[in-house]
Formats: sequence, C-alpha cells, structure tokens
Amino acid sequence: MDPELASFVDRRSTAPRVTADQPTRLRRVKYPQDFPAVVSVLLDTSDDDTVRHEAAELLRRSGYPGLTDVLIKVLNNPEEKERFRSWAMQHLGVNARSGTEAERGRIFPLLHAALADRHTAVRREALLALVRVKDPQGVETALKWLDDPSPDMDAVRDLCVRVVREQNLREHLPRIRELLRSPNDDVKRQAMVTVGEWGDEESRPLLEEAAKSGNPLVKSAATAALKRLDQAKQAPP
Repeated sequence: MDPELASFVDRRSTAPRVTADQPTRLRRVKYPQDFPAVVSVLLDTSDDDTVRHEAAELLRRSGYPGLTDVLIKVLNNPEEKERFRSWAMQHLGVNARSGTEAERGRIFPLLHAALADRHTAVRREALLALVRVKDPQGVETALKWLDDPSPDMDAVRDLCVRVVREQNLREHLPRIRELLRSPNDDVKRQAMVTVGEWGDEESRPLLEEAAKSGNPLVKSAATAALKRLDQAKQAPP
C-alpha cells in the first residue's frame, strides 16, 4: 500500500490523516486492491467525519466505480448522524450531475424521497441537488416550502429564498418582502440579499430599519442591500 494512503486509513497513525494539501498529497488510490481500505473508512461511523469526507473525495478523484453504492449505504445506515448523512447526500448530488446514466437513474428517486427525510440537513441537500440538475421537483418543492406558513419550515426557508433568487422568479417578490420581517435571521438575511439584488425600492423602509439591528449579520445584510438599491437608482436607464 502507498505509505501516504496507509497513513490516511490507519486510525492509529501519529501523522495527521487530513492535511491542507490533501488533494495533491494523496491524489488517487494507486492500486485497486487498496480501494476496500478507503471504503471502510467512509463506512466507519466511529471515525472522524472530516476523515470520512476525505475518503469520499479520494474515491471520487480515483474514479472508484462503486462510490454511489457506498454513499447509499451511508445514507441508509440508521446509525449515521445528520451531519454525515447530509454530506453523503451532497456527494450523491454531485453524482446526479456527473455520474453515469445508470447511476443517475438510481440517485434521482433517492433525491426525491429525501425531500421528506427525517433530517433537515439532508432535505436541504436533496433540494439543492434537484435544483442544480434542473429537476422540476426541485423548484416546485422550494416554492411549496417558501409559502408554507409553518414556523418549522424556517429551517429550510432560507434555502428556498436563495433558489427563488437564483432562478430569478421575480413573481414571488411579494412573498420575499414578507420574509424581511421573519423572526428567523437566516431567512431574513436571504430575503435582504434578494430584494437588494432585484433593486426593490418598496423594501427600502424595512431595510433601513434592519440596518439599525443589534445583530451584526442582519445589520450587514441590510446595509449591503441598501447599497445595491442605491447603485440601482444611480445606474443609467
């Protein structure tokens, strides 16, 4: 086994298993017989999440054909916690864009099903993946969640605002304006970015109010949005 790879897969290693130059230090798995060792790291729920994530990245760089299968195992493992399941979903989202036709055919139903997943972070990653591959259910779900009045939806609503902005769905601007008053700061900030980018003068009073907020992140977002409004006004017709 490549010494660099051996150091990475061995939990007893005294050397750092993950370093800043990981992609260049450990570009790929050199020998096919070493793939199972890397797969075992990715599947080990007791190992460090960052190390496991790097195992997935290494398998991707190495062109490992079974990566989708391993990621699905991670996602379906009841012992997995929310954070790493969301990372697995993120990797599956990449494969939904760049994988083989057979892989995509297996991943898309998983993405659709994951919109109702028990973990919020997994639902978010599934939505993002569907939007990125231009699956109609992505934007449809984002709009549904955007308009759902339940406070529970605030956990995903900021992402929905971002999707609406990136898709330039300006017919939903009235709803975005309403969210400038959201009690959820993440939702509020995404709404501010959107009305600023769209040059919505009707939102100015609320932005001016938010620019006095004691929350530095809200204040910064409001100030930046006001600056965008000012630039839009000064721009030549």
